[in-house]
Amino acid sequence: MSLGFRFQHPKDGLSNALGSAESSILVVRKVDEVKAGDKIVAASKVGESPVLGIVASVKDGSIELLLDNGIARTTPDEVAGKLLIVIPFIGYLFNAFGL
Repeated sequence: MSLGFRFQHPKDGLSNALGSAESSILVVRKVDEVKAGDKIVAASKVGESPVLGIVASVKDGSIELLLDNGIARTTPDEVAGKLLIVIPFIGYLFNAFGL
């Protein structure tokens, strides 16, 4: 989308007080660089992709993410964006239609 903002529907990752990651729709902003502590959405080989996670470390072109159920690794080119807003419950509609 214009200005670098996107809607994402994560399939796995962090949950919040209002439910699991997959029950939410996220608004993310594309960033050039991530750092430890950032909440990001990225493709990952752990769990279903994309995942919502907290950046634990960035080293040698590899990003380590903390998820609710473990740790995932990804690369900077697999990062969809940095989390801006969580819209809870709408993800259930996407799940019902298999999106």
